[in-house]
Amino acid sequence: MSVTPGATTERAAAELGDRLDSVLKPHRTGTNHLTFLLAQHTPAGAVERVRHVYRPGHYARLAAVKARYDPANLFGGDRNIPPSS
Repeated sequence: MSVTPGATTERAAAELGDRLDSVLKPHRTGTNHLTFLLAQHTPAGAVERVRHVYRPGHYARLAAVKARYDPANLFGGDRNIPPSS
């Protein structure tokens, strides 16, 4: 499958990502890599999926840094770590 510019690009990329996800599934260790959190998989449970990528202490530290330097979550796009409260 090739991904080319046009109206079907996002759909083709999502299908390719799903195929990659299926191939890698048997080799998972129980965690994920931030790069492999596909855009179509993150909106609903985004915070929990991103949190699961990091070790608990690391996630808490990143959330504290975010609270200090971006308390309004201005840079809270895809794969967001919300500021700790």
